[in-house]
Amino acid sequence: MGEVPHSVPHSTQRGLPSPDLFTMKHLLTTSLVFIGILCSYTVLSIVPNTNTDVDRTARVAVVTGSNKGVGFATVKGLCQRFNGTVYLTARSVVRGQASVEELRKIGLQPRFHQLDITDDSSVNAFKTYLNDTHGGLDILVNNAGISFKENATELFSVQASETVRVNYFGLLKVSKALFPLLRPHARVVHVSSAFGRLPLIPGSQIRARFSNSELTVEGLNQIMRDFIECVISNELNSSLI
Repeated sequence: MGEVPHSVPHSTQRGLPSPDLFTMKHLLTTSLVFIGILCSYTVLSIVPNTNTDVDRTARVAVVTGSNKGVGFATVKGLCQRFNGTVYLTARSVVRGQASVEELRKIGLQPRFHQLDITDDSSVNAFKTYLNDTHGGLDILVNNAGISFKENATELFSVQASETVRVNYFGLLKVSKALFPLLRPHARVVHVSSAFGRLPLIPGSQIRARFSNSELTVEGLNQIMRDFIECVISNELNSSLI
């Protein structure tokens, strides 16, 4: 991996722990848990679905980033057990359609739609398609995300910025877009890990920020921005030593 800095000139001012890979995993996964809760309150009630020209009886499930790995397995399981339409989504049309064909060879019938959770036009196009075609959404599995390999050569600031951009702000983007389509009985799953347990985050001040009962989506956004700023600042200062 890129060099991981050790001194943090600005982090203590914001109550942030040392900006390393371990901390980034904790901050990200904890943020994903909180963003699911906050989006439910701040997004779901904004734009009720008013499309009355489609069949609302057909159930619909969407799995983001599902052309391989956990997402692919989730689509496979839903196709086997879910009584409704299941969408496999991926950034790459070629890889996504290849994964759909792989499932069709064993008798399953998922549908494919291109979706890049970091791209406004892609997210909005998918939202419009779901609304026009189905009028709502019953299951949303937010699985899309990235991770750098252990031997990645990019600077840690690059790894951190890109990971936060995709795994946090990408999830926020797709949640804001699709939550208004959720039907009253809908279920949302954010794929995360044990790193999201609040007690595991180093630093009492940052844990207090997460625990604040008045925490908002913008407050969460600021925590992530502060972390990236600290990473960049620390690398800059390290390079001057």
